[in-house]
Amino acid sequence: MGRDRRHVRVPESLHGRAFAAYNAIRNTAELGAFAAGGFLVAAIGPRGTLLYAGGLSALVGLIGLIALVRLKQEAPVTETAPVPPN
Repeated sequence: MGRDRRHVRVPESLHGRAFAAYNAIRNTAELGAFAAGGFLVAAIGPRGTLLYAGGLSALVGLIGLIALVRLKQEAPVTETAPVPPN
């Protein structure tokens, strides 16, 4: 398996604390999402909740795609070394 960034950026003596903190943040986010989903289902129904979640996900993906395209357009062009024949 590949190594996670936390393995490299956190001293080995603090791995347990770093992973516990990450897991606590992730669990809190999951509980918040679960509660928000329950609230939305009660407020606008299951279909509305799925439409909202899908539309929001698509919007975030579109914003990310636009940001990537803009970054690629603004990135300086660098020359690459020629690839030797095999």
